[in-house]
Amino acid sequence: MALWRWEQGRQGGGYEKLKLFQVFNRADCYLLRYPEGFELPAHKDPVEHGRHFRLNIVLAGIGRFYAEKCLFDFGPIKFFRPDKYEHGVEKVTKPRLVFSFGFVI
Repeated sequence: MALWRWEQGRQGGGYEKLKLFQVFNRADCYLLRYPEGFELPAHKDPVEHGRHFRLNIVLAGIGRFYAEKCLFDFGPIKFFRPDKYEHGVEKVTKPRLVFSFGFVI
């Protein structure tokens, strides 16, 4: 995956991701772009070693993110464990842009 180029998301379904940076396999940062009508079914993002944490901040658009459990949930800001808890996105009704920063410890 190249930096600074929109690519298809790995969960499929038509969303795109733009990698802003990556530090080995320990941290990454993306912009995620979800088109109108997009839905992301509940899933987990396993890691080989450690605990995966992710901070998502909705910058624009309308669509509901859900997770079995969030460590911090304040409006457009969600901090959660994607490796441990199922999470997804309900139907997007207005194109959505999300800043997503993740790290593994």
